[in-house]
Amino acid sequence: MDCRSKQRGTNRTVQTIRQGQTDELIKIPIIEGENDLADRNRHIDDLLIQAANIRRDLPAGSEVEVTLRIDESRIITATAYVPLLDEEFSYNNIGLIHKGAHIEFLTKRF
Repeated sequence: MDCRSKQRGTNRTVQTIRQGQTDELIKIPIIEGENDLADRNRHIDDLLIQAANIRRDLPAGSEVEVTLRIDESRIITATAYVPLLDEEFSYNNIGLIHKGAHIEFLTKRF
C-alpha cells in the first residue's frame, strides 16, 4: 500500500479482558487533530477488539501496539498488535469524510 502517512503508538489495557465474554472489549478511539487533549480533536471511529475474538484472558496493563495508515484518498487502515497474544487485529476503510451538520450527528456527539 502506498501510504501518505503512517503513525504508530503503544497503549495499555485499563482493565482485564476475559476471553469469550460477549460484553467485554478493548476500545481504541481514532481521532483526528493537533490538540494535545484528545477530547479537543475530532473522533473518527473506534478500533474494537471483542473479547470473543481473543484466545486467552488479557490482564489489565497489557500492551497494545496501534498502527494507523492513511492513503492518498484519506482512507485509514488501523491495526492493533497484542504482544501477549502474538496476534494482530485490523480495521479497514475508515474514511475521513466530513460529516455535515445533521441533527442526528450533532445529538450523538454533543
